[in-house]
Amino acid sequence: MLKRTICIALVALAGCDSNDGEVPQADTAAQQDVLQETSADEDAAEPDASAPDAAGPDAAEDTAIAPPTGQEQTSTAGTHQVWIRDFDGPVGVGATLELPVTIHTVSGGPASGLTPQVAFIHKGMGHGGAKAPYVTEVGGGEYLVHDVQASMAGTWALTLTFAPGDSVTYEVAVQ
Repeated sequence: MLKRTICIALVALAGCDSNDGEVPQADTAAQQDVLQETSADEDAAEPDASAPDAAGPDAAEDTAIAPPTGQEQTSTAGTHQVWIRDFDGPVGVGATLELPVTIHTVSGGPASGLTPQVAFIHKGMGHGGAKAPYVTEVGGGEYLVHDVQASMAGTWALTLTFAPGDSVTYEVAVQ
């Protein structure tokens, strides 16, 4: 690669036989300047063989995707792993929330194309909130649960159902 680049740079000044196996030598001061500049550019573009390889075995550790954060649960049928983000403080009565949720298959990859049903029920009273929550897919296993709204204080259950007998339930304390 270096020889080819040098040959290309010198061809207009002195010609270059790229089949002779030798790195060309500069005969004039102008050729010497081109040879030095080209060699310096080529050296800067080539990785240092003594430096750790960025694509080596440690690179996988550095570029690994961080696991999802939040409260993790495996669905009741064992088909999905679900993370709901922790709340940024107390949930208040009447506040309408959008909750980010990450859903993976049990094999570990992002689950896409799901349409889980959502229920948000007051555990002590057995009724829902003022709005009917629903889920939209963001992509890459990321979903948003919209319109989560508690109509009174207490402990609420947010349930995502993937199929009959396959769901996760999170408790939400509302003040």
